Amino acid sequence: MRSSAFLLKQAIKSSYKLPFFEIARRSPRLIGFIPLRPIRAVINITDNCNSRCITCSHWKQQSRDELTAADLSDVLCQVKQLGVTDLCLSGGEPLLRGDLSTIVREARDLKFDRIHIITNGLLLTRERIEELVESGMTGVCISLNGSEDVHDMTRGIKGAYAKTVDALEALVELRTSRFPYLEIKVLTIVMGLSLGQVIDVVKMCRLWNIGLSLDPLDTYHPWFDGISADLRLINQEQLDQSIEELHRIKRISPSLIHNSHASLEYVRHCFADRKREDIPCYLGYLEVCVGPHGEVFPGCWALPPVGNLRQASLKQIVGSEAYRERARNMFLKKCPGCACDYVLNLYAHFPSLVEEINWRLRLM
Repeated sequence: MRSSAFLLKQAIKSSYKLPFFEIARRSPRLIGFIPLRPIRAVINITDNCNSRCITCSHWKQQSRDELTAADLSDVLCQVKQLGVTDLCLSGGEPLLRGDLSTIVREARDLKFDRIHIITNGLLLTRERIEELVESGMTGVCISLNGSEDVHDMTRGIKGAYAKTVDALEALVELRTSRFPYLEIKVLTIVMGLSLGQVIDVVKMCRLWNIGLSLDPLDTYHPWFDGISADLRLINQEQLDQSIEELHRIKRISPSLIHNSHASLEYVRHCFADRKREDIPCYLGYLEVCVGPHGEVFPGCWALPPVGNLRQASLKQIVGSEAYRERARNMFLKKCPGCACDYVLNLYAHFPSLVEEINWRLRLM
């Protein structure tokens, strides 16, 4: 799908960094020479959420004094000035904001190549889809964790599955009838409760002709305070079988699985080895994240912010020693370790790129 192709395009665009990454991987003293120019921005426009997920604690608190549409317009201008072309609007639940279309329109006017929204789908009606796409949204990612029973249980909302499926079907119909460029993706959280459902979700995606992306559950993130670590317990044999089947499906239908072959292998091993110290974290150099109160994070929400846009400009924060030091420590894995944007991260990891090339050569 376009999302996978776009990630590859972005990787190629930033490929000049690969020699810096590889040299720094072998000689950490040279990390300071890595260019600090993010290619992607993730903006959480609200921390509020209308779901009750057992995998997250966002919904347990009311967030106030968040950035206004005018504030976010300025943030988008600053993000664009950094050279970012790939924009993701997330939350919480971004559709809770009545001014979301205004925010999307501001991003469109700034000519971002990709304006992508992550949502639980509970509020995504046909009318709202039309409004957002006409405002400039180019893609949407909806979470779906399995069958009706499993999805509703993990979302904590009875009827969540039905609303999510309705939203997906409306998206597919509108893509067919009016918006052929619209990128639609399903995100499934991999955990013990959903592992046996992954292949069934793939079959649903095949019927809709949309791509699937896997997100391993990380219970150590601040958003997951109070969440049972038992949710992360997984049957490794069952996981191995699922990964093998996903490889097989991707070989036949590459666009059906958003994950690269290398990232599927990452998912296979991440529950047994969460930190993966053999893979540096490049996200500090590839991605910038902005929270709903102006917090700025170098590509990772699991660590504290390094600045706030209510006190300084994005250019000042990204150019600061604190930002560079955080990016350096992430690269060296001086952190708890997480699976944040691991698909993008692996595109910057030379051994994983070689692994992916080998996978694809074997398929020729």
